[in-house]
Amino acid sequence: MICVLLFLTGLLANEWNYATGTVRPSKTFDELAANQDLRQALLKGYDKHVHPNFGLKPVELSIGMSVIHISELDERTDTLTANLWLKLVWSDPRMKWDQKDHQQTVLRLPAALVWKPDIGLLNGVGTGEIDFFKETQVLAYPDGKMLWVPPGNVRAICSADIRNYPYDSHACSLEFGSWSHDAKRISLKPYSDTGAPDMSDAWLNSMWDFSDISGAVQRKQSTCCDEPFDTIKFNIRLTRRSTYYSVVLSIPCFVVVVLTLAVFWLPPHAGERITLGCFVLAILMLLILYLALRLPPSSKSVPRIASFCSISIIEISIVLVLSVVAISKTRRDQSGPPPPLVNMLMNNVAGKVLLLDSLKPLVSTDNMLDSTTDNQVYGADYQGDGSDDRRAFRRQWLAFVLAMDRILFVVFLLILLIQYMACFI
Repeated sequence: MICVLLFLTGLLANEWNYATGTVRPSKTFDELAANQDLRQALLKGYDKHVHPNFGLKPVELSIGMSVIHISELDERTDTLTANLWLKLVWSDPRMKWDQKDHQQTVLRLPAALVWKPDIGLLNGVGTGEIDFFKETQVLAYPDGKMLWVPPGNVRAICSADIRNYPYDSHACSLEFGSWSHDAKRISLKPYSDTGAPDMSDAWLNSMWDFSDISGAVQRKQSTCCDEPFDTIKFNIRLTRRSTYYSVVLSIPCFVVVVLTLAVFWLPPHAGERITLGCFVLAILMLLILYLALRLPPSSKSVPRIASFCSISIIEISIVLVLSVVAISKTRRDQSGPPPPLVNMLMNNVAGKVLLLDSLKPLVSTDNMLDSTTDNQVYGADYQGDGSDDRRAFRRQWLAFVLAMDRILFVVFLLILLIQYMACFI
């Protein structure tokens, strides 16, 4: 009984000491106290506004970049928005300590308490300031090495070339450097051996693929000052993922090609030629409207697909005009013959290739007065004006229009295929 009472008394006394703070865990207390002592020793008399080497020799700054996410490439404003981590490593002799006196292998300090290089985005939009969205700490090591990895958002200038839209690619770069320190005070070098930005942590972008990733340090002579400045440029090529656009743009453009050619296979006197031509023209107008909403008004280059639609509008307009002429010439008896093109083509190789031999019954003198031929061509309801010559001229005009349809079909086929392959292949 007495042993139980003594055990409970000791347990209550121990809990009381922990609650009142008279007894603390020795290990945690020693670590906190050691960190506090080391921080006070290092920051005593430390001036974060003073150059680590007091300007006697340059600070060798290793700079790297990890791309986390490419948020947007705005072709209208030529700006690239990205989320990234900068990796900055330099040496500050004032931050050295002897591990014999202080057992810490690393000391974490608020970034606001120590000297940091004034690195900015030189090709940034606006002031070029990097939007650091989180207060991070600087890691100090016994040999004076300082490591700072701040995350941030940047907006950089990236000139977009939309000539090959939607199969375009853009070479963008992020150029960093010191705002006020020349190469004699801050000397830059790549953080990695290759100098290229780290893409291992990058989120896959639904619109862009990354390629041609590189980085290099450059020493430039500024126009404002006599001293040279070091900059580091990270290059990334963005290639658009075109699967979505292949469906949205490629298929409608192919339909335009097919329907434009289909106009030439309708009977010359059929009013459906006009209807089909207007339908194709409406599709092209919708495509032009879509491209105008999607693409920036650029004077540097015109997208090939926009050129395809514009030229196709001109072509289908020509087809509509020719269809109106064809209907006019084949629905009424004519007072004069057409140009002697059909007879010329029938007697050479071009006529055989274009299958113009089938038009001989229309221009043959044996059928000039045969009303059965008119009924076969124009239908059973055909009624002429009674003049055999005018009926004969009408047949000749019909043969002429059919020959022109086949010639123009070949010409437009070649033009449209060349345009389509230039845009989508």
